[in-house]
Amino acid sequence: MEQIISSSHHDHHPQPEKIDWSREENKVFENALVVLDHDSSDLFEQIAVRVPGKTPSQIQTHYNDLIEDIQMIESDLVPLP
Repeated sequence: MEQIISSSHHDHHPQPEKIDWSREENKVFENALVVLDHDSSDLFEQIAVRVPGKTPSQIQTHYNDLIEDIQMIESDLVPLP
């Protein structure tokens, strides 16, 4: 039974599509993170209003990628440039 559940689990959850971010979009995103409350329940919606063309879901993915990158750098898993 576990084998059936685990094999079907991977079939229904495709990887999110990688979205390109311009330098300007990244700057607006980063500035929003500086001024907005990270504990706000609508943080990603607030940022999406500031970054035209990006959905709250895309903002959340970008945010999670940033957090993961920071954690890897802090853990010395990625060398600083």
